[in-house]
Amino acid sequence: MALRALILLAAASLAVANQAIYNNRQLLSGWSDASYDTQASYTGDTIKVQTGPYGTFALKNPAVALTSFSGVQFDVKGDPSTNLHAFLQSTKNPLNSNNVDLSDEINPGAFSTVQIDFASIELPAGPWDTITIQTYGDQTVNYELDNVILLS
Repeated sequence: MALRALILLAAASLAVANQAIYNNRQLLSGWSDASYDTQASYTGDTIKVQTGPYGTFALKNPAVALTSFSGVQFDVKGDPSTNLHAFLQSTKNPLNSNNVDLSDEINPGAFSTVQIDFASIELPAGPWDTITIQTYGDQTVNYELDNVILLS
């Protein structure tokens, strides 16, 4: 009985806990901005993002295996007519996952919480280390993000 309890305790300690990527006005240790044609400001209470046409906002951490988590959650606020899509990237291989359209999730007046289940975006063999939000279209897009968390 004591051996079984010890095994269960060891297995529980190996389980991955939720991991914050951005909160309290900062990117957490190991995470970096890997955006393209985008200006992101981390100085306020939220990440303020301005992307050019087809620009990407991307958060990268090569030391974290995204597939060891079940998904990602973040709060987003902006113009609902923007054409934003989220997907995962691998910086070691030229791979992108399937994308998730965020247009229906965006609210101009208040933050909406978005959860993306990694099982829903069919990930071939990785490694996956970058969370990306891309503008699909020829316009400049402004939006805000907060509370970016990897889900166990």
